[in-house]
This record gives sequence, structure tokens and C-alpha cells, in this order.
Amino acid sequence: MSWFGRSAGWVLVVVAISGLESRFGLAPAWAQHTHQVLSQREAAQYGLYRAWYGHFSRAGQHDQIAGVVLYVPPAPAPDSQPEPQAEGEQQQDAQAANAAEKNAAKSKAPATSRPPLMLYVYTKHGRLHAVEAETGRLHWSLQVGDRRFRCETPAVSGRWIAVIHGLQLILFDRETGERKWKRKLQHTSAVGPAIARDWILVPSLGGRITGFHAEDPSRRWYAVADSQIFTPPAATSNRFVWCTIRGNVYVGRYESGKFPFMVPTQAFVAARPTVWGSTVYVPTQGGFVYAIDTRNGVLQWRHTSADPIYEPVVATGDSVFVVHLLGACHCLERLTGRPRWSATGIKKILAVSRRRVYALGREGKVVVLDRNSGARVGTLPWYPGDLLLTNLQTDRIYVGTRDGFLLCVRELEQEAPLIHRRATPQKSPSGSTPSDTGEKKEEPKDAFDF
Repeated sequence: MSWFGRSAGWVLVVVAISGLESRFGLAPAWAQHTHQVLSQREAAQYGLYRAWYGHFSRAGQHDQIAGVVLYVPPAPAPDSQPEPQAEGEQQQDAQAANAAEKNAAKSKAPATSRPPLMLYVYTKHGRLHAVEAETGRLHWSLQVGDRRFRCETPAVSGRWIAVIHGLQLILFDRETGERKWKRKLQHTSAVGPAIARDWILVPSLGGRITGFHAEDPSRRWYAVADSQIFTPPAATSNRFVWCTIRGNVYVGRYESGKFPFMVPTQAFVAARPTVWGSTVYVPTQGGFVYAIDTRNGVLQWRHTSADPIYEPVVATGDSVFVVHLLGACHCLERLTGRPRWSATGIKKILAVSRRRVYALGREGKVVVLDRNSGARVGTLPWYPGDLLLTNLQTDRIYVGTRDGFLLCVRELEQEAPLIHRRATPQKSPSGSTPSDTGEKKEEPKDAFDF
């Protein structure tokens, strides 16, 4: 065979192998992630910077990344104001402060750093990674349980991570990944738990909600709603909220599970409610968004549209962003619900910064909108993948693929993350747990053992 014939034969073999790889998903990782990795040059054209990217392991060949949970630690307690002092005492204090500053400069003691923002990447079969959100550094990684069972979305607090894996509720230490305890459940849960203060809220089939105490799992209560629960509960500073398939919004208490009121929406709630302070924003399949005060159940405002809503509401300091099924994105005033602007061709919001809104366009690329007017700034030549996080807490963009690839993009000028809302503090500065105003504390009663 001539040299030309042998070369042509090798070309046909390469083409055939490439076709098989494309057909059966056998392409190498670098080929699969060609469109997902945003180059620094393309990012800089839109004032963006690729902070980091990496690949995280899965529980097996058939496992895939199920989702990502972002945890933002609570803001530090403000320092108390000093009491007024006499002039002589002020001079003595000033001299003492100067001396302390000189001693500190000599010793050069490192300042106490704040806890970092964390990403918790979990797979369908129970692989859990703790990743630093600003650097991509892996803190710890573990296998939650048996790989044959499904893992639901974990709930994260300042101290704990609660995971439902199969019929097991497992509690881990957030900083070290050490397992605290494991509890068997008698009813299947279709969604993940919620955690607030020291209580873990577990929804189960049949509309059941069970509350377990993190320090003592034998302390528990249960409540029953009118229908099934297909969205994870949400937690405010004093209450927790869950929605049923019939569209009823329940607001309950941590310690007892008793709900003082229920707000009917008369439509299926397909997305998890968004909490901002004491207000919860509930999107429904009927095209409505309800802003409900969790302290008294008062409806603050209601936004209506003809299209169903399957995406969570994104709330910032003064605005609320709602994405409808047919691709319309509406910006509303957070306090009144009045419309500010609308944009078309939007499937999902990824992040919101001071001046821009980053969203997934209809063609699968990242679209940049002006936050004040909704005008389209441009479209990045970037397909972010099939793992998309709607960032409700900061301005970072976290996207990736189901096979373990994850990438973080931020704005060039925003080196420190812009935090829209922080996690609820577990305890007050005095060490006591905050309680509802005007309510008496009740000891949790023994509940039926599921």
C-alpha cells in the first residue's frame, strides 16, 4: 500500500473514533469543556475575570454532580459603643491605646480573618466536596453513605451540614466534615432539608415535616400539611416556611413546628421561596409572585403575569428579579412590587452585581443586562454548561458541567464579593438564641416516631 493510502486509512480511523466518542459520550475532558472554559481575553472584553476552575470527583462512572450550595457566613456583630468618660479618663485611655498599638506593631500579630465563603458540591450518589468559593481550594471531601442511594440537596448552617441520603438523615460538622450523628427516616423525602438555629427540618411524602434538634436528635416534633411537599423549606430569622403542591404557604415555629397561619396561593409552587429578612417571595405555576410577611402573614404585594414561574425569585437590596417560563425577565421594586423594566430571551438568572445582571439566554449563552434599565449590554461567546447556580447571595457566577467541572467568574473591579444577604446568625452576641417578639417559649413536645 502506498504512503497516501496508509495516511488516508489513518484519517478514516481517527474520524470513526471521533464519531464514536461524540455518539457515546467518550470524548476526553478537555474536549467536553472547550465551550465551558471562558478565556481571560474574552472575559476582559466584558469587564469580567475568570477567578478559578477545577474538576471534582464523583462517586462512580455513572454518578454526576447534582448541584451546588453556596454558604455565606453571617456578618460579625457590631462593636458596642463606649460609654462617655471624663476628660482625664479619656487621656489615659488614649495613652493606653497608643501603647497597645506600638506593642501590636512590634509583635506583628496576624489579624483574625473572617470565615470564607464556601461552596458545597454534591453528587446524586452521595459524594460531597467543601470548596472555598473565592479560590476553588478544596477543604475536604467525603462519601456520605451507600453509593446506591440518592442524595438530596444538603442544608448548611454555621456549624452543621444536614444531608438526606436514601432513608438516612446525616449531620456533619461544616468545617471538618466529621459526622455528628445519623438518623433513620421511615418516610421518603423528595427534597432536601432545611436547617436554622439548632433545628433540622425534614419534609417527607404525605405532607409531613419533622423537626430534629441538632444537639439531641431525640428531641423532635412533627407537623402535617394538606398535600405533598416538592420544594425544600426556607428559613427566616424567626420562622420557617414550606409550600405544598396545592399552593398553600405554611409559616411555622422552630421549637414546636406549630404554624400560626397559612397563606393560600391556589397554584403549585415549583421553586423554593426566597427569604429577605422577614419577607418571603413565593413564585407559583400560575404566574404570580407573592411577597408575604412571615411575622403576621400579611400579603405585602403580588405580581401577576400570564406565564408560569419555575425559577426562584432573585432579591437584592432594592430590586426583585422574576423569570417566567417563556423567557421574560421582570425587575420589580422589592418593597412595593412595582415594575421597573422587562427583558426578553432570558431563561435563568445567574448573578446580579451593582450595575449588571448576568443571565442565561435562550441560545444557551451568557447575556449581560444593565441593572437599572434592563438594556442588553452584550452576549458572551460562552456556553457555561448544564450545571447552573442561581446565586441569590453574592455577585459571583458559578457554572459547570454534570461530570464534575466547575468555574467561577467575577467582575474585574470587584475583588471582594458583593454580598446581597448573609446567613442568619445562630445566636445573638450575648450568647442567647433570639426569639420571636411577643411569643412565649414552649418546650418541644414528644412527637410520633416516624
